[in-house]
Amino acid sequence: MADIKQSHPLIIIFKGILILDIAVAAIAVVIGLFLGWTTTYQYGGGIFIGGILVVTAGVLSVLAYWKKARNFESMPAQSKTHESGIGRNKHTKYGPADGPSQRYASQITLALSGMSCLVIGSILQSI
Repeated sequence: MADIKQSHPLIIIFKGILILDIAVAAIAVVIGLFLGWTTTYQYGGGIFIGGILVVTAGVLSVLAYWKKARNFESMPAQSKTHESGIGRNKHTKYGPADGPSQRYASQITLALSGMSCLVIGSILQSI
């Protein structure tokens, strides 16, 4: 089989941030054209609001992950298997086999993208 070269996790996160920032800006431009915005202040406000929505989505995804990761209903059944604790963790969705960079990559991407949209929106509003 061919060896598949994977990118560094930070490169993947920065690509995601760039794509989200472009998407937020494009949505703000479309909304601005629909509403008849004519100044950079108005477009900056739209990007700022988009940044707030992206940060909110990131926070909500962290809260959803926290709730799912603390589901203790399946713990008694899993503790009676023949596998060791490390073996069970490798098979669970939230075990250490995923690694923190994979588990939190979307939250990091959403948070950094939202904050950069907030900064870009603030800069556009100050022009």
